[in-house]
Amino acid sequence: MLRAVAADLAAERDEWARLIASEAGKPIALARTEVERGAATFALAAEEALRDEGVVSDLARIPAHAGLRGEARRVPRGPVLAIAPFNFPLNLVAHKVAPALALGVPVLVKPSPHTTLTAHALAALVARHAGDAQPVRVVEADVPTTLALVDDARLPIVSFTGSAHVGWSLRARAPRKRVLLELGGTAPVILGDDVGVTDAIAAALAASAFGYAGQVCIALQRVITLPANHRDAVEALHAAAAKLRVEDPLAGSSILGPMITSDAAARVDRTLADAEGRGCTFALRSAPLRNRLGPAIALVPLEARACDLVREEVFGPALCVQSARDWEEAFTLANEGPYGLHASVYTDSFQRVREAFDRLAFGGVVVNEPPSLRSDAMPYGGMKASGEGREGVRSAMDDFTDPKILLWREGRA
Repeated sequence: MLRAVAADLAAERDEWARLIASEAGKPIALARTEVERGAATFALAAEEALRDEGVVSDLARIPAHAGLRGEARRVPRGPVLAIAPFNFPLNLVAHKVAPALALGVPVLVKPSPHTTLTAHALAALVARHAGDAQPVRVVEADVPTTLALVDDARLPIVSFTGSAHVGWSLRARAPRKRVLLELGGTAPVILGDDVGVTDAIAAALAASAFGYAGQVCIALQRVITLPANHRDAVEALHAAAAKLRVEDPLAGSSILGPMITSDAAARVDRTLADAEGRGCTFALRSAPLRNRLGPAIALVPLEARACDLVREEVFGPALCVQSARDWEEAFTLANEGPYGLHASVYTDSFQRVREAFDRLAFGGVVVNEPPSLRSDAMPYGGMKASGEGREGVRSAMDDFTDPKILLWREGRA
């Protein structure tokens, strides 16, 4: 079933991409990539289903345990309640559904109200290959109904992707359940003074910050420069961002696109206005037009480092630039704030790479690429307020299960 779903997603990529672009406003090129990743997620789950084996150990390390053997196996806790956001309506749902199906447990999906069609289509695709079973159900629920589902003892696993405020409130509400949280971030990049800020680097950083209007939890939000490259970085980022325009998501050439709602665009604009009032200046900024908002680049002095544009997840096309005096201060600036999802560092020094990996309090550290790089095959999640548990098929399967052991003595069983 998992292999068949993966194959159909790959074969029907363009149809799925058009659905995502139409419903979520995601630029069609980015939507195609999401479908490819969704297919890969189901394919990975199919492989992990074959590896779901126990481990038998010889425990006779002390005399009293002579002949004792043990088997350890992970067993599912039970059905999964999957609460998903709008920004990756296929692949983020897949990261909850596919691991559960690999374990043989059903999933109740509560999608974002903005992207219910994609969730229903995925459930129908699974049903196409599930025979008489209906392992994935979609419920369009208001807040009280969703909270009733979180409270329901028949759903022992809650897997939530969304805002930190909502996620942590759900975890506090259900302390006896396993509540897995993939929350937000304020992803920084440190531009080392041993690399030049080329046009290619600036274009990649701009795409990370402004692609899909910045509505990605690991979208680049903070650029931290050093004295040797600060001016070059600002100029290169401005040049790259100034080329981007808000376009029709189905146009084919767009990577920016609209925001999900007019209210979301207005919220980002208020955050930018607050930053300006606290001393930030703008190398680039535009006013919102309904749900369309162009790129913004803010220059943040040290005295404004506590503003929401720096400390809170903006989830919009806004980028701030901070200048550090040295690497030590760059690590300090990167680690400031409540979140720790993804960060990246640009450097030619492997010693600096290892130092960054040791010093940066983030669930993922990316080298010489933007922090929005994610591998669907690897554990994915954050530190601090950015979450609890990990996504990635194998990691999710571990989080959806508990270890169970069997002990016996040879000759007595």
